[in-house]
Amino acid sequence: MTANSDEALQALQREVQRLLGRCLLRLQQYERLIKAIMANYEISGPPHALEEVRAARMTATAGKTLGTIVSELLGSYVVPNEVDTPIPTSTDTSNGHISIGSRLQLSDADFGLRMS
Repeated sequence: MTANSDEALQALQREVQRLLGRCLLRLQQYERLIKAIMANYEISGPPHALEEVRAARMTATAGKTLGTIVSELLGSYVVPNEVDTPIPTSTDTSNGHISIGSRLQLSDADFGLRMS
């Protein structure tokens, strides 16, 4: 091999490494975004404890792999059009406490998927 071909090969190798690095950085951004969605798309509990509930969900989500959180996302956040699941909250108001619940969902049609 000549010096020119070695330099050309090294230049191609650097370009592949640069592109691979960009892909890895983008995957890490997607992972952070999906973890933020999973930690915040559903929350319920007494008003004074909502921040602790949210913090606990963020902590639980932080240690999960990208594959795990994508599976959970597709199983709970992205739902078929006809599915309308209630938010689990306590309806017992005998003790005078109020419970708040909120859930965001995305239909599979809006997401571009067909769930089976």
